[in-house]
Amino acid sequence: MIEIRRGDDLNAFGKEVVLVLNTEQDLSSCRAVFEVDGFRQEWNDITSKRLPIIMTREDTQKLKAGHRFGYVKVYDENNLAETVKKEICVVVHPEVVKND
Repeated sequence: MIEIRRGDDLNAFGKEVVLVLNTEQDLSSCRAVFEVDGFRQEWNDITSKRLPIIMTREDTQKLKAGHRFGYVKVYDENNLAETVKKEICVVVHPEVVKND
């Protein structure tokens, strides 16, 4: 599960959110895509099988509050796709508004 607060940078203060592909398959000629609620991130080099998710403040503000489900697709050198991770639970919390 990934927890996000709308309006926050997901990677602030050295935090890191990483999806890990658990496979013995050689992924040296593959690329991957993660999608959730209109957000899309692509990786062209997935040989490490670690997919760090980078979301800016602008990205998180576009997400709707509540539970969402994302997925990861891996594409081979022939652009054939396979969904390797599905139903990745993403919980989006409302933005904290500071009243001065």
